[in-house]
Amino acid sequence: MNKLFTLLFIFFSVSIIKVNAQTSAFEEGYIINSQDTIRGYIKSASDLDLSNSVQFKTDINSEIVKNYLPGDITGFGFNNTGFRFTTVRVEIIKGSNVTYHKRFAKLILSGYTDLYKLPIPQEEQSIITSKGNTFLYVLQKDTTDYTLGLYETIIGIHVSKNKRYIGMLKAAFNDCENLKINLDRLNFNDKAILEAVTAYNTCKSPAQQSTLHVYEAKAIVKRGPELSYAQLYIPKEPANVSGQGVSVGYFWDIIQPGESRKYSTKLGLNYMYYLRKTDSKDPEIEDVVIHSVRLPFSVQYNLKDPIISTTVPFFSIGFTTQMTHEFNSADLMPFPSVGIGMYVNKFRFSALLENEGFKLSNPKILNVAIGFRVK
Repeated sequence: MNKLFTLLFIFFSVSIIKVNAQTSAFEEGYIINSQDTIRGYIKSASDLDLSNSVQFKTDINSEIVKNYLPGDITGFGFNNTGFRFTTVRVEIIKGSNVTYHKRFAKLILSGYTDLYKLPIPQEEQSIITSKGNTFLYVLQKDTTDYTLGLYETIIGIHVSKNKRYIGMLKAAFNDCENLKINLDRLNFNDKAILEAVTAYNTCKSPAQQSTLHVYEAKAIVKRGPELSYAQLYIPKEPANVSGQGVSVGYFWDIIQPGESRKYSTKLGLNYMYYLRKTDSKDPEIEDVVIHSVRLPFSVQYNLKDPIISTTVPFFSIGFTTQMTHEFNSADLMPFPSVGIGMYVNKFRFSALLENEGFKLSNPKILNVAIGFRVK
């Protein structure tokens, strides 16, 4: 058994060495520099991180990565999600302090004017009693960027809201007399702001249709080969009963899109060689060799963002089904499982405890696995 595991481990190691390991997740995308569009790969990050800088390289296998700040380039975008970001000039207000910065903001509406949404870091937010204080909108009209923000100030125990976005919209929309919107009662959220800007765009240019950029983020799949070692544990069973095995297969880690991407679904398909031994002098009791095809399934919770971070601890819960070479009724019983593990760059380390059936007193199998993400 140990020799078989050693041979499989050597084969597994040699196969993954041939794959060029990238320690960070880069997605296909492009940058816009003046009027030129340069295609390549952009490092995945949160909208907040991308607002300050973007890392780009022209070849996925290249070690040369360029870091661009707002203003260095006009903007950038991702092919997979369709996200588009543009350099904007934004006004940051906190208390009595007013500062101006260049940031990359995400496009959410285009037309006669363009509307962008920009998250702001905690140190730049005013007193947080409403969700609107965590982001800004930026309206681009001609060569002017209008910052639309909702701010808060505190005097004693009273919180006062400064709806500065209303005044900025009034200034931007003052050249359209036929605009029928009560800006004084306008809420500070995507729906209300988008409707107001769309109405203004239609007023100024009826023939030009405003385009709402709805981004449908797609699930991201990490996949690759996996090798594991299994050890049997039987509660209240004589010490002379033992079992161990090795398996080799493939895994798919399907990461949910958007804010829910800390959750993922892990699927697997592998072949297991398993030897169950009984140390007995009775010649009628023989060791049992089991060949099986196994289908592990689990729901995984990632303690860090699996797209951005290079080390991602996780834990999981699920079940495993299997079909042995001597198919019987026991193969119809799923093995409930719990597990823990960690992604380290492209490697996936995990330990999974499976229970043979639903009784806690049933035999258990501990699987220790190493996987390598090829994508």
